[in-house]
Amino acid sequence: MNQLPKQLQLATIVLAPLSIVLCWLSLGFAQGLLASAAWVLVLIISLFWTSLQSLTGDTALNLEEAIGLGGPSPEEEQKRAVWANDAKHNRVMETMVNVITSVQHQQQQ
Repeated sequence: MNQLPKQLQLATIVLAPLSIVLCWLSLGFAQGLLASAAWVLVLIISLFWTSLQSLTGDTALNLEEAIGLGGPSPEEEQKRAVWANDAKHNRVMETMVNVITSVQHQQQQ
């Protein structure tokens, strides 16, 4: 991934707060607060993006790597399978209890 040139980085660092202050002074408190929130949001997204790039070694991700980053681990898959089996077992047991209760109820009548 290409990084921004140093001049553009410095200009962004200087121009963003300056534009927020000008927005704050010229348009009022609410618009200045909105501009500040937008700048913070962009800053957080860029920090997360930089963190992701450092995790991948600053190389482009192919499809398999991207799916691997977002997919569940083998341990999570095993937990999910155990939970699914437990849920299925519970439904079977519940059905059996209902059948037994129904038969007992019919015998009492």
